[in-house]
Amino acid sequence: MIAVRIVVGLLGAAVVIATFLSAVRTVVLPRGVPARLGRVVFRSLRVVFLLRARPSHSYERRDRVLAMYAPIGLLSLLAVWMALTLVGYACIYWALGDISIGDALRESGSSLLTLGFLRGGSRPGPH
Repeated sequence: MIAVRIVVGLLGAAVVIATFLSAVRTVVLPRGVPARLGRVVFRSLRVVFLLRARPSHSYERRDRVLAMYAPIGLLSLLAVWMALTLVGYACIYWALGDISIGDALRESGSSLLTLGFLRGGSRPGPH
């Protein structure tokens, strides 16, 4: 069981680091550096938008539908970054303490969203 916790903890750390690097490549770097996660999110979303904006529709309708592609894509990318960070930290919390997956997700969500709905004594690990 301890080996599973170690593997899950390392996997969670890898997810958090990969997500952070994706955000840095996308937002901070001044030149175009490929970020796979961003590409996956935008390509997946493009499929949905192209289904809504069929070539049989008028130009105005296609333009109206595709005008929302970039803003929704950026917000979706932010949501994916947050979801992956939440899951990654939950894996780390679960690996560090003797808590359930639900408690680890709750702790991760409380920390990520800075809502602070959990008390300080609820964090995993030795007390």
